[in-house]
Amino acid sequence: MNTRPLTTRFWEKVNKHGPVPVYCPELGQCWEWTAHTDDKGYGKFQFTAKQHRKAHRVAWFLEHGAWPTKSLLHRCHNRACIRPAHCYQGTQSQNMSDMTSAGRARGAKGETNGNVKLTEETVKAIKKALQKSHGCQQREIAAKYGTSQTTVWQINSGRTWAHVTP
Repeated sequence: MNTRPLTTRFWEKVNKHGPVPVYCPELGQCWEWTAHTDDKGYGKFQFTAKQHRKAHRVAWFLEHGAWPTKSLLHRCHNRACIRPAHCYQGTQSQNMSDMTSAGRARGAKGETNGNVKLTEETVKAIKKALQKSHGCQQREIAAKYGTSQTTVWQINSGRTWAHVTP
């Protein structure tokens, strides 16, 4: 069992020199979690020997002395950010609305979807390469553009990026 104080264990896993949020630069730098994250990109902190908690909720607890009673929403739209000043309490409905307005909701297309790794220009280049190769060299095209063969297949089949024309 780790006997070091909670605050020491927690804050040593935080980079207080993170990026300034594009959506609201007036907030100042994000404090990014540098340790374990969940599959959605939120920091995970081992609060007790048997209990993990989301890092931004622990930061809120350490700052305010109480656990948030509602969802914690990120003003900065950075899931790795744990800075309490960048978070506020809200409902799940407010969270969904906030995600939609920031372009991070499911169904957001292309670069407006906060989860994408490709740009529209790259997708145009991939589509042009696919036209020239008649769809046969997807693995090579994927390697050239730093993505997976599955992503190239999805682009080629119109499952993703269908709104982009070469």
